[in-house]
Amino acid sequence: GILGMSSYYYLMIRTIKECLAKRKEPVMLAIALCTFSFCIHNLISFDQVLNTTFEFALIAIAASFEKAER
Repeated sequence: GILGMSSYYYLMIRTIKECLAKRKEPVMLAIALCTFSFCIHNLISFDQVLNTTFEFALIAIAASFEKAER
């Protein structure tokens, strides 16, 4: 419902913002662009199982890069 949709969009927006804040790393910029293109793709197409899996893998890679910087 509404709660799931809002948390999903919050996760996508937060991922893009966090990656753009650390865009000095090429990987973080690439993840931000991939997440943005994933969101745009889902506006005109339905979500596929493999798309979501790869997106969450990218989010995990971004989180590991952020954790490694600390």
